[in-house]
Amino acid sequence: MQNGFVEKFNRTYRQDILDAHLFEEITRGRILTEQRIMDYHQEMLHEALGGMTPELYEMQYFKEKIVHQNNRKVV
Repeated sequence: MQNGFVEKFNRTYRQDILDAHLFEEITRGRILTEQRIMDYHQEMLHEALGGMTPELYEMQYFKEKIVHQNNRKVV
């Protein structure tokens, strides 16, 4: 299944960045790639994460982990 994830990433990256823009310089491609990464982690909602962004999901995960650790220490 891991290869499926890589292939999906490659396809969407190609469509959203490489095929959608003409680059006069490699720097422009790097800038658009960085913007895409930020959008992916901070703006795009992911169905697999319950409709949350990866950034929000990570914050919630660590918050729950800390609460769980604190509850174990109390007992």
